Amino acid sequence: VILAWTPDISQRTIIAFSPEDNFQVRLPAGDNETSLLNLVVYVRDLAGSVTQVNISSVNIITDTATINDLIDEITNLSSTITNNPIVRLLSSGNQNVVGQIMTALSQEFNQMNSENLDKAISSGIPAATILVSSLGSSSLQQVSLPLNESALINYNIQLNSLTNVRDYLVTFITNLLITTSNSIILQSSSLVQLTQSTNQLTRNTL
Repeated sequence: VILAWTPDISQRTIIAFSPEDNFQVRLPAGDNETSLLNLVVYVRDLAGSVTQVNISSVNIITDTATINDLIDEITNLSSTITNNPIVRLLSSGNQNVVGQIMTALSQEFNQMNSENLDKAISSGIPAATILVSSLGSSSLQQVSLPLNESALINYNIQLNSLTNVRDYLVTFITNLLITTSNSIILQSSSLVQLTQSTNQLTRNTL
C-alpha cells in the first residue's frame, strides 16, 4: 500500500495497492504551497508482518493543459471525449489506475474551487450566498456588500463546469468492482476527494 501527503501528514491518502513487486503509480500534484509530495509504502510479507518504507519526497507538476482539455470536453459534451487520454485511463476499469487518476483530478478541482470562491468573495460577492457549510461547521455571517454581477457570472460558470465534471467522473468509481479491503479503502478515499467541494455536488454525485 502506498500513501501520499502534502504538506500535512494527517491528510495522507492511499494512492495504490498491489500484490506485485513492481507496478506503476500516477501521483497527484502538490498544492499551492508546495509541489513536494511525501510518500510511504507499507509492505506485507507472506507471514503477515508489515514493514514501513519511507520513499524520498518527489516534486510533482500539474499537467494543466490536459486537465483543462478534459473539463472543456465534458462541459461541451464533445463527441471525441472517449479519445481523451484521462478518460481512456478511467475507462480501463483498473482499480489502481482509476483511484490514482480520480484522486489527482479531485485534488486539482478542489483547489480550483477554493481559488474560485476566494476570487468571488474578494470581488464583492457575499460568502453566505455562494458557500455551502460542511456538517458541524458554524454558520456563515451575512455581510452587506455591493454585488458584483460580472464576478457572480464568472463564478457560476466555473461552478457549473466543475459540477458537471464531477457528475461525469463519479460513474467511473461507482462502476468499479470491489475485490479486496484495499480496493474498498481506495474507492472510499477517491469518493471523499471527489465530493469534498460540497458546493459542486448534485443528486447524481451523491
